[in-house]
Amino acid sequence: MYITINGTDYTRLKALSFAPEMDPAGMTLPINGFEADIFTSDVAKVGHYAQLRDDLGRLWADYYITWAVRVDADILHIRAESPLVLIARDVLPPAFYNATPIDDVLVDVFRNTGSGLGAYIYELDQAFSGAVITGYAPKQSARERLLWACFAIGAQVTSSFSDRIWIVPADAGNTLIPMRDTFWRPAASEGECVTAIRANAYSYVPGTPAPTDEWVQDSFGATYIVTARAFELLNPNAPSDAPENVISLEGLYFLNENNVTAVMARLADWRFNPRELTLECIDNADYRPGMRVTAFDGEDGMMSGVIRRVAFRFGVQARARLSLAGALAVASAVLVVRCLFEGIQVGRSEFRFPVGYDYAVTNPYIDTEMNGHRYILRPLEAACTGRMPQEGVTVDVSCAAALDLCGGVLHVISVDGAEESNNTGVIA
Repeated sequence: MYITINGTDYTRLKALSFAPEMDPAGMTLPINGFEADIFTSDVAKVGHYAQLRDDLGRLWADYYITWAVRVDADILHIRAESPLVLIARDVLPPAFYNATPIDDVLVDVFRNTGSGLGAYIYELDQAFSGAVITGYAPKQSARERLLWACFAIGAQVTSSFSDRIWIVPADAGNTLIPMRDTFWRPAASEGECVTAIRANAYSYVPGTPAPTDEWVQDSFGATYIVTARAFELLNPNAPSDAPENVISLEGLYFLNENNVTAVMARLADWRFNPRELTLECIDNADYRPGMRVTAFDGEDGMMSGVIRRVAFRFGVQARARLSLAGALAVASAVLVVRCLFEGIQVGRSEFRFPVGYDYAVTNPYIDTEMNGHRYILRPLEAACTGRMPQEGVTVDVSCAAALDLCGGVLHVISVDGAEESNNTGVIA
C-alpha cells in the first residue's frame, strides 16, 4: 500500500488503518477515513487530498486531509476523511421541495462543497434518474439533507474505492467468498429485536395557519400547513413476549403517502432481521461495504448478507474483518467433480455452492501413475460450469494423456506448445 499527496507517492508507512462502512438500513451516513504514519520530512496540510492505493495502483480512498501532525523529524501522522466531512460542516437553509428531481436536491446538498468542486465529488446512479423529493427540509447540515433524500428514495451512499461519493441502489448481486479465503471461524450474533416501525407521512398546504395548526416555513418566507398521517408496520417474527422496541420515523418530512410504505418495507428488511455475521478473510479490495455476499459460517453452512463494515489489516495481502448485516441462512449443495481417464477415476474434488449459484470451476491437470506409466493428464474441458441445483450435482470430466513417462523415456503426446533450450537441447 502507498499514499499519494500532491503527486508524491509515499511507500514507507506504518500504523495504516482503514475501516470503511455504510449503513444498509439508510438511517446513518458514516464518514469514512484512513490514518497512517508516513516516513517523510515533507509537509502535508489540512485541505490537501490523500489517495490510498495498493501495489497494483488501484484506488482505495481519495480523501480530504483533516489532521496532519509531525510525530518526529521523520514521521508525519495524517488522517484523511471522505468528502462527506465537508458537507457535514455546511449548513443549508430551510427549503420546500414539491416533486423536485433528486438531481436538483443534490445540487443544493453539494452547492457549497469543496471550494467549487460541486458535482465532481458525487455521482448519482442512473437508477434514480426519475426520482423526486416532496417535503420540507428544516435548517440542517448538507450531510443530513443528503441522508434524508437518500432514505426517501431508497439510495445507499458509498465513499470508498472511488474518487467520488456514489449514490446507488442496493446491490442486487451476490458474490461468494470462498472457503479457502475465509479464516476460521465466522460468528453469527443477534442484535436487539425491533417489534415495529412507526412513521408519519406528511402533506402540505400553503396558507396561513390557525393557532392549532402545525406549520413550516421555507427560507423565502412561504408558509405551509402540515398534516401528518400515522403508519405502523409490525414485525411478524417478533416473539410474543418480546418487550416493545419501536423505531419511530416521526419528523422526517420527506416521507409522504407516495413513499412511506416503501421506506418502511426497506427498513424492515434490515431492522426486523438483526442477525449479523462476522468473519475474517483475504480481501484485496474484492469485498467492499454495500456488497451483498454469501460466506461460509461452518463447513456445511452458508449465510448471505450485505457488508456493513470492512476493517482491513495490511500485509503481503490485505486481511479484513467483515461485518454482514441482515444475515440469512442460505441453502447450499455440493458439486462433485470426477476426473476420468480411460473410464478410471483419477481425481475427485468437492465444492459447496449456494443453491441457484452460477458456478465455474477450473478443471485440474492430473499427475498420476498407472501400470508402470506416470501420466500428466489434461482435462478435455477447461472448466465445469452450471447452476447449482438443490440436490447437488456430480460432473464427470474426461482427461487425455499429455505426457507419459515410461521406462525413463518421456513421451510428449499432447501439449499446448514446446520450447527448446539452447543450453541442454532438452525440450521443456
